[in-house]
Formats: sequence, C-alpha cells, structure tokens
Amino acid sequence: EIPFGETRSYELLAKAIARLTKLIYDSYTGEVCKLTRDRLSNILPAIAEPESVDYRCNRLEDFLTLEGAERRHLTLMLQEAVKTISQEHVLHTVLLNGRLAHYGWSHRPSECVALPETQTLLTLPSRALALYDFYTTGVHRGKRLYAANLSRIASEAFKSGVTNIYIVCEARN
Repeated sequence: EIPFGETRSYELLAKAIARLTKLIYDSYTGEVCKLTRDRLSNILPAIAEPESVDYRCNRLEDFLTLEGAERRHLTLMLQEAVKTISQEHVLHTVLLNGRLAHYGWSHRPSECVALPETQTLLTLPSRALALYDFYTTGVHRGKRLYAANLSRIASEAFKSGVTNIYIVCEARN
C-alpha cells in the first residue's frame, strides 16, 4: 500500500516511465538481415598477440567473468539465461583473455518469431536460424568480436543444415 502523501510521486514516476518507453519504441526502426551460405565470410577478431579468444556455447559461468559496471545486473542476466536455455535457445559467448567480452543468442524457430520492439511477428522458413540480443562489453568494442562471432555461428549452422540465417537489429546499429 502506498502512503497518501507518496501517491503523487508514484503516479509521476509511472507516467515518466510510460512516456520514456513510448519514446524509445516509437522511434525504433528494425532491419531484418538474411544471410545465406554464398554470402558467408570468415571474419576474425581484431586482436593482437598475446590476446586469446575462446568461443563457447551455453556456458552460464562465462557471465561470472564480467567486469565493472556490466556486472550490476548479473543475477537477472543469469536467471534470464537459465530460462532462455531451457527453451532450447543457444547462448553464444566470446571470452577474450578469459573474460566475457561478447555474447548473443540463437534458436531454430518452429513458429513465428515475435519482435517486441516493433510489436510484429516474423514467419521464417524451415531450416532457418534466428540470431538476437548480441552485446559486446564496453571495453571490448572495436575488436570485431560481433562480426567474428556471427561468422563462426553461421559457419557451424550451415554445416548442420541451416539454409538461411536471420537477425533483426536496430537500423542505427
């Protein structure tokens, strides 16, 4: 129960959150990108010796190696990851020198894919792979980890029988 004098503050906060959410999502423009085997390139990360890169799948413990401010939501990230993996989605992580530098998700959809940013559904063909929610930590940006991880995921997916790979990303990204 909210005390009488604090009611106005909560109402104002709720309205501010609603307006901010509307501002963010009303201006969102997504692009659906399709990758086929003939357009695949082998991309390597831009790192120098003696840095090491390790690509892994479904390794929740990789989140424990996050550093700095990006650890502040660690518990929530782990809870969401457990839930997502249980729904047969795959967590793809990239460790740089033993620390989580980049991650994202893939899954083989059997039905329409919901795009909450645009409030739409996307129907993908059979033998497709959907990629989503990729993130590179702040200190590791500019090292082509995203492109290298996508290249690696795509290469393995095409070997396993996937014919098309789709990723939705913000047009400004």
